[in-house]
Formats: sequence, structure tokens, C-alpha cells
Amino acid sequence: MDIKQLNEELRNLEKQAGKKSSDALLQIIEFRMEDFKSYIDQRFSNIDQRFSILQWMMGIGFTVLALLITLLKFIG
Repeated sequence: MDIKQLNEELRNLEKQAGKKSSDALLQIIEFRMEDFKSYIDQRFSNIDQRFSILQWMMGIGFTVLALLITLLKFIG
């Protein structure tokens, strides 16, 4: 083998190593993002439940208020 062939092989090996390392980094980042997403989902699920209960309470409250206003208009 001459020096040109060795240089070409070295460049090919560097390219392959670069691709493999970038693939590994992407897999690590994807794993960390999935981890972060599950953490955020756990934190916000409790808040979502509270807002859901609050929305139900507000809906019932406004309905009762509308009924009271309607009754008071007919009575008064």
C-alpha cells in the first residue's frame, strides 16, 4: 500500500467513526428528551386535573347564577 491509499482509508474510517458517533449522540439526546417529556407530563398532569375540576366548578357556578338571575327576573 502506498501513502495515498492509506490516507484514503484513514479518511473513510474517520467518516464512518463520525457517523457512528453522531448516531450515538442522537440516540442519547432522544433518550434524554423522552425522559424529560415523561417528567414534564408527570408534573403537569396534576395541574391539568386541578384545572379540569376548576372548569367544572365554574361551569356549575355560572349555570346556577344564570338560573338565579332568570328566576329573579320572573319574580321581580
